[in-house]
Amino acid sequence: MSQQQQDVIIRSLQPEDAPHVAKIWVDGLQQTRDALASRWVVGRLVSYLMDKLEETATSPKGHVGPEGCNLMTFWTGDDRQFFVAQQNGFIIGCLGVKRGQEEDKVEDDRASVWNVSVQAACRRAGV
Repeated sequence: MSQQQQDVIIRSLQPEDAPHVAKIWVDGLQQTRDALASRWVVGRLVSYLMDKLEETATSPKGHVGPEGCNLMTFWTGDDRQFFVAQQNGFIIGCLGVKRGQEEDKVEDDRASVWNVSVQAACRRAGV
């Protein structure tokens, strides 16, 4: 007998979510690399850029940090909020929203979406 899937719950990031979110986000970068791998020039360029983004973001001073240790610090502020999607007790996706388009600048008339990723098994399922 298969277990019935529960509804997806969207909630604010909690400290214990950080390692799961970091893994989902890094896996999402790999999905981008894989999707463009067959496009010789574009694929190589995107792969290089995703490598650099992962290296920078998951570094000790990066906004994600090793194992997600910087997520709570980076995403705490009046101009930003980080959400996770949870289903059956597991984190299956993440999304950051920030007022403004730059990391250190607040704009009241613009917003940006950061760190969007969904666990591979849950993609294209309406999350």
